[in-house]
Amino acid sequence: MTASAGSITGRANLKKPVETLEQAIKLSPGDPAILDHLADVYLESGRTADAIKTYRKALELFEEEKDRNRVQEKIRILEEQGKR
Repeated sequence: MTASAGSITGRANLKKPVETLEQAIKLSPGDPAILDHLADVYLESGRTADAIKTYRKALELFEEEKDRNRVQEKIRILEEQGKR
């Protein structure tokens, strides 16, 4: 299997986790941890724009500075990668 075929297969395997986390957000829309995990899965499935948008929502909701700093760093890295 080629590397790109492996990536496509891996992304297809993320469909169920995305659906599950999207449902969890509907049940608990103010939970920043779920948003953070959903953004991680979006990123892994190649949905970078959705990941950044979702990280930003999580950032607004996280109260602890360590969590906010961690999410801000993820956003910074993705935005830097987008500029290349």
